[in-house]
Amino acid sequence: MSKNSNTNAQTGKNPTEREIVQSQQDTLKFFNVVSGQVSIGNDLRWVDMQQWPDIAFRTRANFVADHAGRYVLNNDGKWEDAAKWWLRHPERRRYDELTFDPALFYKNKGDPRHEYERSGETRWRLNLFTGWAIKPNPLGSCSMYYEHLEQNYCGSDPVAYDTVMNWMAHVVQHPGKPIGWCLAVVGDMGTGKSVVSDVLAEIIGKRYSPAFTTPESLLGKFNAPLGKCILGRVEEAFNPRDPRHVSTLKNLLSGGDVLLENKGVDPILVANRANFIFTSNNPHFLTAGTQGERRYFAFRCGNGRQQDGAFFKAMRRQMEAGGYGRLLHDLKTRDISGVDFTSPPRTAVLSTQIRASMIGLDRWWADCLEAGELVFAHAPEGAEPLGWDEWNETEGDAVKAHAKVGVHYAARPFQPLKSVVMASAASYARDYAGRPPSPGVVGKFLTEQGAVGIRTKEGGERVQRFRFPDLDECRATFAKARPGLRLEDLGAVATSDNIVALTTAQAA
Repeated sequence: MSKNSNTNAQTGKNPTEREIVQSQQDTLKFFNVVSGQVSIGNDLRWVDMQQWPDIAFRTRANFVADHAGRYVLNNDGKWEDAAKWWLRHPERRRYDELTFDPALFYKNKGDPRHEYERSGETRWRLNLFTGWAIKPNPLGSCSMYYEHLEQNYCGSDPVAYDTVMNWMAHVVQHPGKPIGWCLAVVGDMGTGKSVVSDVLAEIIGKRYSPAFTTPESLLGKFNAPLGKCILGRVEEAFNPRDPRHVSTLKNLLSGGDVLLENKGVDPILVANRANFIFTSNNPHFLTAGTQGERRYFAFRCGNGRQQDGAFFKAMRRQMEAGGYGRLLHDLKTRDISGVDFTSPPRTAVLSTQIRASMIGLDRWWADCLEAGELVFAHAPEGAEPLGWDEWNETEGDAVKAHAKVGVHYAARPFQPLKSVVMASAASYARDYAGRPPSPGVVGKFLTEQGAVGIRTKEGGERVQRFRFPDLDECRATFAKARPGLRLEDLGAVATSDNIVALTTAQAA
């Protein structure tokens, strides 16, 4: 009841007790529906849901100002400011906690005000999720979006297309439930890489689909957008070689809780509800080192529609004419019951990211395997080969030379001097890591790669060497321990004769 609509106030008559009660009941009900008191850190705020589906938080002064002109009859039958009256009322709505839980929103029939019991008392929880921005519409068309998604975005790869469609369907059918791995697409400028995530953001709602374009926005101290994030659109927003970025990003993708911090408000721990799409023009845009293969579905966007502004404008018009609703309908009804979301398919793009992300001894040994020799090494007086092929060739010549004079000789596998191996690792580390590893660390690492430390007697002196398997076997051992890494990214994979089995008798 407003002041101007009250006939007793206009005629000068005192309001009846019934009118007072009715005025107060209406006012209490109104404010308890559109507002409520919440604690954010150490501060009190008042919820404003008048611009539904948007939810805002007001200070006391702003709350009173927003509702200026609304009055209520107090117990003395006098008109007073309704907002100030409600702020003093013992039955004003108080939200004990804020949450962001899309599943709870739909379970509660689309009402963000959630009533529950605790310690025998009725309490209230406010859900900051207020529903999708678009309603499903089976009558619309999104054929151009599907064309771009299949032919360009996924490069006409049926596995990539199904994976992306299933991933998007999971985001829609299980909103707020992190899958555990993200889409990661790389490509040239103007190919429409961001179009796919932008369309999905229109369906979900821009307020739940923030775009992160700088490291600070995604991984910085003030990360408030993550508190209400269902789809994170990440574009060049982190350094794949920065260990601080790597550790934070790993936690985000795993779906664990995140520490949320707003300016001027104490940090709070909230559930991570986000799934992410990474988009980049940079050839090395992912941190895919240890277990990185389980966190990304990495693929390349084709150039079929590069700089084709007319196509993308027409596609946007189609989406605005009902395509968004049709896409949402298709994703909600897509059968993903039999899809295994444990880990994504491994791709060639992911393998290159794993290779580029290597550091320390991993990077050193990968470079050695790719080059087929000990990089940065120098043999004493140039007497010994430093690579598998040259070593095998030299040993083969030795076998043939001994065969000619009737002397038995068995070709040795690649077994460079230990000092040469250590020099290679140390020189590499000084150039790329800054601090050379200790011999013990290098020895343990090489043992894991199948190498064996040996002692030989040469020229009357004991010499320490490492004996290595053949090059292809070394590559296979290294790749097997790093799922997702292709042998092609460790150099050419060719079947060669096993020179180690060659003896003088065979040469003869």
